[in-house]
Amino acid sequence: MKLENLLRHDKSSFLQMLESTPEMYRQCLEKAEGIEAPEAERILVSGMGGSAIPGQIICEILDDPRMAFNRSFKLPSWAGDDVLVICVSYSGNTWETLNVFNEALKRRCHLYCISSNGKMLEKCREKGIPFFKVPENLLPRASLPWLLTPIASLTEKSLNVNGLLRDIGETVPELEKIVDEYSPENGGGEAFKIAEKMRGRLPIVYAYKPYTSTAYRFKTQVNENAKYPCHVCEIPESIHNEICTLYSDAKLDTIILAVRDPMMEAYEKLMDIMLNVMEEFNPGIELVNIIVHGSSRLGKALSTILRLDYVSFYLALLLGRDPGETAQIKRAKEKLAEKFR
Repeated sequence: MKLENLLRHDKSSFLQMLESTPEMYRQCLEKAEGIEAPEAERILVSGMGGSAIPGQIICEILDDPRMAFNRSFKLPSWAGDDVLVICVSYSGNTWETLNVFNEALKRRCHLYCISSNGKMLEKCREKGIPFFKVPENLLPRASLPWLLTPIASLTEKSLNVNGLLRDIGETVPELEKIVDEYSPENGGGEAFKIAEKMRGRLPIVYAYKPYTSTAYRFKTQVNENAKYPCHVCEIPESIHNEICTLYSDAKLDTIILAVRDPMMEAYEKLMDIMLNVMEEFNPGIELVNIIVHGSSRLGKALSTILRLDYVSFYLALLLGRDPGETAQIKRAKEKLAEKFR
């Protein structure tokens, strides 16, 4: 089926959001320069769904014991008045994140919020809590630049680390190349080919640090954009358990996507072991290597994320689904609002 015929399924104009990713980073970098961050001993980034991914990415890239992320409605017991709690909720109405916000207030934590609107910004204005307002009318998962960049700025200033914002800026030209290479006008590039291989198969993504958050982002994009299952495994842990599931007589038709960085020599040896044993017990299993590109770890993560975002987008079109529609999540949030007023 021709790609131009599939674009009719993109009723939410998700492609336009993908194409605007480089410019979103540019705009956000300018705005993030003005952020003022309190000094703190530690940072906790709290969010749910698409609003949680940016904090997970920065935490994994930075690999600093002073920084953690939180996917829960509870504030960790160790968070006190020496901790900067960054609450991220695109809508500003995420029940779990609002609950963390309220707990952080009670414990007198330093607070900073990132949101487009909603109850969170109302509370910020009411109580004088600093916040970074992101543009409205985006999908949370398509607003990654607007959520990640202020977290990077706050991290640099609060923990006195350098390079995150620089790495984002240096990655923008690479993101522009990806937008061109993977555009429908160019047949979707490698992204469309991978999506075609994934259709009708269970994708299993293997990754190692610092790219497990990149792999997890892809999983959630496949779930939300394509309404399709996806499984993520971490190397080396998977060598000690997941590896036992890869039998040739398995009834599931799977496809393996391996996120790889040639510069990570020790991890690459572990990945080779996993894939070699996999091939031995399941000859002919489909394998797609996703090689990261970039001049920094953050740059490699962000460029790979955009490449894989296109994969999930094209998979959605191949399945005849609107990438922007998530009726199940909307219904679940309605039930949350009913249960936790």
